[in-house]
Amino acid sequence: VSRCLAASLDLETTLRNVVRIAVPDLADWCGVVMLEEDEVVWVEAAHRDEEAAKRLRELIGLRYPLDRSAPVGMHRVLRTGEPELVSEVTEPWLRLAVPAPERDLAIHELEARSVVIAPLVTRGRTLGAITLVRAAAAPRYGTGDLRLVEEIASRAALAIDNAQLFQAERAAVRIRGG
Repeated sequence: VSRCLAASLDLETTLRNVVRIAVPDLADWCGVVMLEEDEVVWVEAAHRDEEAAKRLRELIGLRYPLDRSAPVGMHRVLRTGEPELVSEVTEPWLRLAVPAPERDLAIHELEARSVVIAPLVTRGRTLGAITLVRAAAAPRYGTGDLRLVEEIASRAALAIDNAQLFQAERAAVRIRGG
């Protein structure tokens, strides 16, 4: 994981590497969102099935306000900085956890069965979150999986932060004319 995440200081490559770590070995599909101001932005997604991956990538660039009252799901993870394990996804959980633009995709097309969501936290701030999903036929996530995903998220957050810092420094050098 560390070697893969350290392979590039390009932000887009780093984000692609984050989801590639998860799919297909740990998840049937994976998505990464970042916090920008008070908005949640989908930045990367992967799926074990190429047709489903195309559908998931349609979410990239989607923005919506952070729901500070969400009791479960990605918004709660972003707000609290605490991970969430959902061993068995239910319709009521999906209604509370998944924003309307993605709900039909999650329920019907991608067959979410079990979910782990971990915050991407570095230097005391939450950059975003990573969501790993197993589909209907896959085994459910458990607490051991949660610990593994938390470790991956921690390393991913550091790699993303480094890529962002590198990108900002490169931009500053260009502005100064160097």
